[in-house]
Amino acid sequence: MRMKRPSRLKRKFNSLIYNHIWLKYLLDYGTAFVMSVLSAFIFAFGVVCFLKPGGELHDFVSGGSSGLAQTFALFLELFGVKIEGNHNLIFSILYLVINIPLVILAFKGIGKRFAIFTIVNVVSVTIFSNIMVGDFFVQISKFINMNGGFLARALFAGVCTGLSSAIAYKFETSAGGFDIVSYYLSLRKSKPAGPYGMAINAFIIITFYVLTAIKGDPVSFGAGVEFSSVTFAFCGILFSLIYLVMTMLIIDLIN
Repeated sequence: MRMKRPSRLKRKFNSLIYNHIWLKYLLDYGTAFVMSVLSAFIFAFGVVCFLKPGGELHDFVSGGSSGLAQTFALFLELFGVKIEGNHNLIFSILYLVINIPLVILAFKGIGKRFAIFTIVNVVSVTIFSNIMVGDFFVQISKFINMNGGFLARALFAGVCTGLSSAIAYKFETSAGGFDIVSYYLSLRKSKPAGPYGMAINAFIIITFYVLTAIKGDPVSFGAGVEFSSVTFAFCGILFSLIYLVMTMLIIDLIN
C-alpha cells in the first residue's frame, strides 16, 4: 500500500522549519503561551461564575490548588480571621503560594518548558480571577443558580476545569496546582491523569467539608430555609464529587 506523500505546501513548510530552527521554537512557544492563557481564562471563568461566585450564593470547593486555597481560607476563618470583602484577593494569594512548591516539582521532575508555561497559566488565573468582577459575571452566576442550582453549577464548573486542564495537557503543560502532580504520576506510570487528580481532589474536598461541619454555622438559603453545617457539608461533598467526575471525564475524553 503506497503512503500518501505530503502536499507541496506542507513540504515547503517543513523545509522552512528545518532550515530556521528558531522559527520552530517561536511557533512552539508562541502557541503554548496563547493556549496557557486560554486555559487560565476558562478555569478562572469556572471558578468565578460557578465555584465561588460570592455574594448571597454559597461556594463549593473545587479540589486542586484552588480547593486547597479555599480550605486554607476556611481554616483562617475558624481562627477568627475575617476574609469578607477580600474573597478574590485572599484566594489569589493562597493560590499562588500553594503553586510555588508544585512548580518547583515541575522544573525538577518534568521539564523547564512544562514549568515555564505552568507559571504563565497560574499567574494568568490570578489576574483573570481578579478582573472578572463585573455585573456580567454576577448575572451569569445568578442565572445558572436560579435555573439549575448546585447541580448545574457543578456540571458547568467541571466542564470549565476539565477543558482548562485538557487544553494545557494537549500542549504539554498544565493548569498548575495538583495537575502537575497528576501529570507527573501519569508520565511515570504511563496511565491517564484523570484518576490521580480524582484521588487528590477527593481528599481536599472531604477536608474542606469536615472543617465546614466543625465551624458549625447554620447555612441559610433564604425564605426561612436553613440547614445545619453537617447537612450542608454532606451535601456539598456529593455535589463536589459530581464536579470532579465531570472534570475527569472531560480530561480523559480530550487526552
